[in-house]
Amino acid sequence: MKNKVQSPVILNKVNIMKFFKRLLYKSLVVLAIIFILAIIQKLNFASTNNLLEGLKNNVEYEYDIVQDSKVIYNNVRNFIDASLQTVEVFTGSTGKYDSPVVGTIHRTYDQLLLINGEKVRNGGVDIKVSNEAEPKSIISGIVSEVYENDNKGYYVMIQNEGLELTYGYLSASYVKEGDIVKTGQIIGRTGTSKDGNYYLRIELTVNGKEVDPVDYINFPKSI
Repeated sequence: MKNKVQSPVILNKVNIMKFFKRLLYKSLVVLAIIFILAIIQKLNFASTNNLLEGLKNNVEYEYDIVQDSKVIYNNVRNFIDASLQTVEVFTGSTGKYDSPVVGTIHRTYDQLLLINGEKVRNGGVDIKVSNEAEPKSIISGIVSEVYENDNKGYYVMIQNEGLELTYGYLSASYVKEGDIVKTGQIIGRTGTSKDGNYYLRIELTVNGKEVDPVDYINFPKSI
């Protein structure tokens, strides 16, 4: 079967129809634009200004949100920086903490002690002070526990993230469980031992692991 071939006349009619359709479409678009411009010219300028003023206020409000966000960000950043200063000793990036009292180490960590006829490993350090003292907290944190350990006085545990610091041999505690303490805050008062001397007990855990406080706190040399 032979393919039908359209005559030149028919092709011209088709092209003419397409031309007029495109012309009609463009004309409608132009008329719509003219109509919109005519409406805009009839608008009340006061209303238009109010609309613009509203848009301006919205922009200023968004700008205030940005400013407030910057303030919040800076506060959060300062809080994080303070927390990092508390725990940065984990990485060894800075020096050790200062000693909570003035004194010297009497018993060292891991030292074998003879207690009630049995050898017991020392899980902390005992600091000997010359007079009654009021130890300060060397970290900021929350008091997780306060208890009295038989004849060894009060024990105060302070936590900050993965660090847990325990003060022992206290004759009095100035803080209670749940208190928020700051670095340098006095947490209690040292008591006397059977030998009549004043001591402070320090125990330290990092991420749940018992460590030697000497590796993290700048104690004076042993006597």
